[in-house]
Amino acid sequence: MHTCERLAGLYNGTAMALIEGSKHGPAKDLLDRAEVMTRASGILARHGRDACLRLRAATLNNLGCYHRYRERHADALAALIEALDIEEAYPAAAQDTASTLLNLCTVCSRLGDHHAALQYAKHAAMEIESGLPIRPPKANAVSPTLEDWLAALREECGGELPAAVGNLAVAHHNAAVEMEHCGMTRHALTAYRQCLAVSAHANGAEGPMHAAFEGSYAAFRKRHFPGYDRASRPGGGPRAAPGRKGPRTTGALMVAATQRLDRRPHTVQGNRDAKEAAEFHLYMAAALRGEASGLAKSTAGGGGAGARGGSRGGSRSRQGLLGGNPYRGGAVGQDRSRLQSRAGASRQGEGPL
Repeated sequence: MHTCERLAGLYNGTAMALIEGSKHGPAKDLLDRAEVMTRASGILARHGRDACLRLRAATLNNLGCYHRYRERHADALAALIEALDIEEAYPAAAQDTASTLLNLCTVCSRLGDHHAALQYAKHAAMEIESGLPIRPPKANAVSPTLEDWLAALREECGGELPAAVGNLAVAHHNAAVEMEHCGMTRHALTAYRQCLAVSAHANGAEGPMHAAFEGSYAAFRKRHFPGYDRASRPGGGPRAAPGRKGPRTTGALMVAATQRLDRRPHTVQGNRDAKEAAEFHLYMAAALRGEASGLAKSTAGGGGAGARGGSRGGSRSRQGLLGGNPYRGGAVGQDRSRLQSRAGASRQGEGPL
């Protein structure tokens, strides 16, 4: 590696460490120096186009993170779009396109453009999945298939899941948040379920990231299905599912509720589960009809706002979004320590992290 490349990487790494320490002035100065070095007329362009473009994409991504932390979302959007343009036009320069897409999702959400944010979250998920040795099941696949895929992926990778699987959980979470903003409640339910299934394996069921996702999911259920409480019904407390040692979780119940209900169960336990799933399915349909009716009434009265919102001044995300960020000694990836330290913020509806 040429000395100039190492220097540009050092500028980026030091700048992101300073940002995490809230020393924004010195961080911006270092990022500006790296940006000048990586221009087409800069010193790095003389030592190879691929290295120059790779470092420029990383620098622009980090500038986007800097502006996002400073609440300058329009500037962050411009820097991140330029970084994405480079990564898509020159694949050799792409280090972690998924992180750029997750950052764009977060910024667009803050600007109120939830439809664009949703597309970036979906694109990030597809980008992550394309890099895995085994492709995951389709989006409407249910828990047993997803569990089988995670088990096969772990075995294929020598007993450890790739780090990218954790980012996939983030992408599903962000997609769920944006689907809710866009009024896609059923799709948001599926995305939250996928997020939790993936996160339980990638982050650990007791980890802070998984706890944050569970908090988002619980708040989502409370907003849209407040009358459904399985544990409060007579005889409806948690019980062990077939082949499981522990109690059947709410997430597993949601999985059953979204499956086709015309399959004949083969066991007594299966009959109870099918009946329970059918009951929840009817409740969810009624709740969604009521939600749609209320929306129609508000629109007819002239007081309803469009789901998309303005490009600025739009409502903030109901649950926190998790973006990718900084350059770490040669890779633009998820800053896991920072996300974990701020994981609880998503429960408070404080907006994107």
